[in-house]
Amino acid sequence: MSIEYVELADYLAIAVEVTGLTVETIARVTKLDLADSALHAPAAAFADTEFYPDFIDKAAVLAVRLVKNHIASRRPAGDGAKTALPGPHDNRSHVQRPHTPEGSSAPAPTP
Repeated sequence: MSIEYVELADYLAIAVEVTGLTVETIARVTKLDLADSALHAPAAAFADTEFYPDFIDKAAVLAVRLVKNHIASRRPAGDGAKTALPGPHDNRSHVQRPHTPEGSSAPAPTP
């Protein structure tokens, strides 16, 4: 089976069709290097061995990379490895979490 991969020009044409924006606007507000990287991920190989030989795997890695790169492009500069949701060791004082008893995954009952 021969597979045709989505190229950056295809990506831009799809974005224009879906959003109704001009290609210039899409190019200006999109990190095209991240999109291009995601589009090439399904074709990854080493020494003539494909990393994602099955079509379903290729589709999955394309979707995952597009989503991850979209999220990464929306993070403020200097955010590093932080995620949008606070974790259990997040030291931001404005985030309130219920108390969890030692060794339990359930929140403590509220009085």
